[in-house]
Amino acid sequence: MNRKTLLVEDDPWIRDSLAQFLRDKGCRVLALWDIPSGHFSLDANRFDVVICDHGPPRLDGLAYLALARRVLPDAILILLTGDRAEAVRQEAERAGVDEVIEKPFTVATMERAFERALARVAGPGHRG
Repeated sequence: MNRKTLLVEDDPWIRDSLAQFLRDKGCRVLALWDIPSGHFSLDANRFDVVICDHGPPRLDGLAYLALARRVLPDAILILLTGDRAEAVRQEAERAGVDEVIEKPFTVATMERAFERALARVAGPGHRG
């Protein structure tokens, strides 16, 4: 697969487990607990996949993914959230997020979501 992937998750267990899952899938992963203001450029790194927690420290996950959509229009965007409110899903859809994954999640849930996002991006009439 060899997709360059940014993972932003403040929970070390989730971050490390998910990073290993993605590496096992062949992704090159940069896993961060937060994104320091002004020190990280989406554009300079040209990520294929951006996975972001809804509320990591010093960052609004949905706002960050909306920025990622503008800067990286072909990237796969995935939001991780513990909030089951429909409003979060609707806001994520408006931001251009490809998948919303509710915490807690299993490896199988992540795998299915990742495969759905890949299929949509590769499908006719979509970004990829």
